[in-house]
Amino acid sequence: MNRKTSLEMRKRPKQTRSIETVNVILEASAQVFSNHGYEGTTTDMIAEKAGISIGSFYQYYPNKDAVLISLLERHLERVKKLMALIQEELENEEQALEITLKKCIGALVRHHLQDADLDKILSEQVQYPDPIVSTISGIHESMVIGITHYLESHPAIKKQHPALSAGLIMRAIDTLTHHYVSDDLRTYSQEAFIRELSDMIYAYLILERPRRF
Repeated sequence: MNRKTSLEMRKRPKQTRSIETVNVILEASAQVFSNHGYEGTTTDMIAEKAGISIGSFYQYYPNKDAVLISLLERHLERVKKLMALIQEELENEEQALEITLKKCIGALVRHHLQDADLDKILSEQVQYPDPIVSTISGIHESMVIGITHYLESHPAIKKQHPALSAGLIMRAIDTLTHHYVSDDLRTYSQEAFIRELSDMIYAYLILERPRRF
């Protein structure tokens, strides 16, 4: 994405009809980006898929990059809701550790699989503006804090550095899930991947390292 390219919408929809038009543009954009990739997508293709004129498209967006940023913003709103649900699972003190892990990891995997191609474009091909970088950092920091608290309070977990362990877990889950979504590991079923990743994290959490002298 060209740094000099405008990433702002030309106007924000307020009336019902305008909101519907923007939603149509975003849904069409998601399909076109997924099918053709970032480089292969043009504003003409998006307008055609949306069933609107190119002039109507340009009323709201100056280019495809601005649409992609809107898609990312919508994606992050969904991620925030997902993180809230995961936080609820972490706060359930009566739930077994292995069940909590499978629920949380399963939710993340299913979320990313909803639109794997678009998710890959958003993850690898978008240069984020500063406000979105801050939002992503805030979501990550919040989750690390939540996991740290969970590790500190769970009686079966004996980690010497809970905050470090929380960061490692977040990185491992995020990296491996993206590898799975991007087809690197998709020869295995979704259930098998969730089970193996959950078992891996579980084994790490309950492992007590021998004391070093």
